[in-house]
Amino acid sequence: PERFLSTLNVFNVTNGGTINNPTQFKAKPVISIKVTTPSTVTVSINGETITAEVADYIYIDCEEMNAYRQSAENMNNKISGVFPTLKPGNNTVVVTGSPQEVEIQPRWYTI
Repeated sequence: PERFLSTLNVFNVTNGGTINNPTQFKAKPVISIKVTTPSTVTVSINGETITAEVADYIYIDCEEMNAYRQSAENMNNKISGVFPTLKPGNNTVVVTGSPQEVEIQPRWYTI
C-alpha cells in the first residue's frame, strides 16, 4: 500500500527547472496548466513528454491517466504523449509553449 506524505508541495515550473524527489519511489504527479490565450503547451520530465491543447486551464492526473477541468469535464481528447513520472532524485522539467502558469503537485509517497 502507498501512503502519501503529508507535505505535498506544489512546484511552479513555468520556466522549467529541476524537482528533487526525496523518496525512493517514482511519483505520478498532477500537472496544472493555465494560459491567457488558447495555445499548445508541452511539459517534459526527464524526456517523458505530454502535450496539451489548452483553452484556459487543464489538469493532467498522471496516476489516473486522465485530463480534466475543475467542472469534471473530460479533456482526454486535448492531450497526447506519455504521462510523465518523477523518478527518485533530480528530475529535469522543460516547458514549451506560452503558458501563464504550470504547477506540478508531485504526490510523494512511502510504503
